[in-house]
Amino acid sequence: GRRARDAAGRERLFADELLAARGRLRVREGDLHGGLADLLRCGELQAAHGDRRPADWRAEAVAALVALGDGEGARALAREGLALARAHGASRVVVRALRAAGLAEEGEPGLALLEAAVATAKRSPARLEAAYALADLGAALVRRRRRREGREVLVLALEAARRCDAVALAARVHGDLRSEEHTSEL
Repeated sequence: GRRARDAAGRERLFADELLAARGRLRVREGDLHGGLADLLRCGELQAAHGDRRPADWRAEAVAALVALGDGEGARALAREGLALARAHGASRVVVRALRAAGLAEEGEPGLALLEAAVATAKRSPARLEAAYALADLGAALVRRRRRREGREVLVLALEAARRCDAVALAARVHGDLRSEEHTSEL
């Protein structure tokens, strides 16, 4: 009866969380295909159970798809995630989805989405997401050869990351700043 359904629901939730965590880990370790498979399987399980919540697995899968060169797949998944996030309304979720969409889109539309992520994060208590949004925007500006503006945003991202004690993010931003310095000297 009800206990069995509750137990099955908890088990499915743990399976989702396990798949998402393993997928993130695999992506970070360089196994993009394996990590993406875990993340997409997480989504399949959620869909099979009628779960349409915005979930972080989508943003992680978008990043893996971008890294694998599947821009079309990344954009489609990012659009789906952004629609769900906006329907949900929680600012952290919306910022995360905007960041993913901004990374999936190319050119000015991508920058506009990243700028929207920063603006949304500034109006919310989601300080860590604000730091990530600044880092993504700064790196995107540098890639688009808007180096001075990108550097200014990266400095803000580094300060925000340090305020959040986000050591890994601060190291990433610091590396981006150092790379930008070496590139501008050439």
